[in-house]
Amino acid sequence: MSEQFSGGEKAKTFSEAEMGRIRDLADKVQGVTRWDLAKNCGAREDIDMVDGAQAAMEEIEALLGMPSLSMSLRGKQAPQSVGAKTFSLNDMQKLRSNLNAIENVFEWDLAADDEEELTMLRDARESLKTLKDVL
Repeated sequence: MSEQFSGGEKAKTFSEAEMGRIRDLADKVQGVTRWDLAKNCGAREDIDMVDGAQAAMEEIEALLGMPSLSMSLRGKQAPQSVGAKTFSLNDMQKLRSNLNAIENVFEWDLAADDEEELTMLRDARESLKTLKDVL
């Protein structure tokens, strides 16, 4: 549910159930962004896009209260509990921008080594699309 003011979106609140679903979708996207996507790169510009997508995922993790890869590997961060959450207009813009950065890389012909990875990639792409619709 959003609060409106003079024709613009002020903030957006998601229920506990909605936040659980959003984090589940983001988790599928997160799994693929942690792959060695640079192996699909031929130019420095492509590597920069991968770096940008991975940084974007870390920002999404922070906004959604998910553990980041770097902190998880060091055992220093547990996931925050899922509860209702209100995102400011600025947070919503960051989320959307970060999802777009990830989408730019997910649109590539990414290599999957086996059927499991292919399924993960398919699920991540579908989850990203759903996240963009929800957010």
